[in-house]
Amino acid sequence: MSLPKVLAALLGALRTTLKVWAATGAPASGEGSPAELAVRCLRDLTGGTGMVTP
Repeated sequence: MSLPKVLAALLGALRTTLKVWAATGAPASGEGSPAELAVRCLRDLTGGTGMVTP
């Protein structure tokens, strides 16, 4: 995957993460946090290519 595609996926994941998190009462850390949501979104956006590891 090219760098521009990875960066586009990253930005999409971050945008989606913050929108989802802001709409919930989830804490700032732990399960449901922005970091956990971002990793989940990145994994989905990169199609499980193994580019994102915890």
